[in-house]
Amino acid sequence: KDKQYHKELYENGASYSLVSTMKSYPGNVKVRMRALEAMMHMSATTKDNRDQLIDAGVVDILRQGMDDNNTAEYQYLILGVFRGLSIDETSPLTLQSLNANIFDLLIRSRSEEKLQVYGWGSLYQLTKKHDQNIDTFREMGICEELTNALAVHSGSCIVCEQCLLVVKNFIRNKASQDALVNAGICELIVKTMEKFPSEDEKVCFNGSMVLAVISSDDACNGEALREARACEASVHAVEYIIAYNYTNTKVIRSIIQAVSWIWNTKENQKCMIDNGLCSIIVSIIDRYNNKDDVLHLLLDWMTNLTFEREIAEKLAAEMKWELFVKILQIFPTDHMIQETGCATISNFCHNVASTRVILGDAGACEAMIIPLITHPHSDRIVENTLRAIYHLSSEVRQNQERFRTLNVRDTIQRVIDTQKQSKSVAEWGAACLAYL
Repeated sequence: KDKQYHKELYENGASYSLVSTMKSYPGNVKVRMRALEAMMHMSATTKDNRDQLIDAGVVDILRQGMDDNNTAEYQYLILGVFRGLSIDETSPLTLQSLNANIFDLLIRSRSEEKLQVYGWGSLYQLTKKHDQNIDTFREMGICEELTNALAVHSGSCIVCEQCLLVVKNFIRNKASQDALVNAGICELIVKTMEKFPSEDEKVCFNGSMVLAVISSDDACNGEALREARACEASVHAVEYIIAYNYTNTKVIRSIIQAVSWIWNTKENQKCMIDNGLCSIIVSIIDRYNNKDDVLHLLLDWMTNLTFEREIAEKLAAEMKWELFVKILQIFPTDHMIQETGCATISNFCHNVASTRVILGDAGACEAMIIPLITHPHSDRIVENTLRAIYHLSSEVRQNQERFRTLNVRDTIQRVIDTQKQSKSVAEWGAACLAYL
């Protein structure tokens, strides 16, 4: 366990001594367990020590240990050594002769929580970057066994977490993904996410990503996801992350990505909106309005959401407009935030006429000057901004007056001159000037 001795143990061939001890005392369980415990710690030290263990013949020791009907504690040590050895990139090839043995042990130890943690943890490492192992284990029936493990250990957060990591590896492969869906993985993932909303963000994170990939890879899976209540679970996952105040933006970004992927059919969209998606989007803005990495994903998705009138209306009913407009003011030089933020405002004003006055009162007219000044050479930002100015001005006299007070005509004319090659900028610019 002490790092200062790792190199010395390697140089003195400690691994050879431990493997020799295992072979020399076949009937002495106490000695063998001590040796296994030492090897378990050794396998967690350095690659040199792991390579030495393999060179000393530890694979044969593990095979025998997995096959023998030993106590759970003995099997735990066997799996501890195996898990330690499985972390290197070469491990899938080095340990592939044990694939059938580890699978058989997982089935036999289905009720043992500690063994399941180490077993599935090892499977995760062995399939992380090795697609051949994914095919091999699928043919053995691992997809069905994953669903069994999630069902049997539905009360164990750590087992479920390890199983979800393995599922993430397997859904890269379409055949394995189909096998998992057919085995009922969607419903089990949903139940797992609902069971552990606050215990571990990884359950929400990995569960959402699995559901998202299943959804995005095959539109036919939409029905299976709805039947499993995946839409509700993915929306609530965002709610949990916000409620438990997670500061890790990687988690919230991935869940936003997941929700936007599951949003792939009309039926899914209705289900997610019915489960409070609109208010949760507003909560994300409220909580992460100063996090550009989160806003990049959210605003890009909102641009698509607000393109449809019905969804724009429901989202508008929940929106905190001053907060939304403030985002454009906080990140004046951020290309993506300005582009998608202005596009979203344009969509709102076009599809929900009442938002024009509300946005004007919230400072949107003043905010529209920012991208025209900071990004005059970006045709997409300029076009989206001009669209927003046009829709904000449409039939709203007070907004027209605001723009005139800001002398926006001169600014618009300058960007039209700058973007001489863009027909759409010229057209939208002329339309704005006609109003103002």
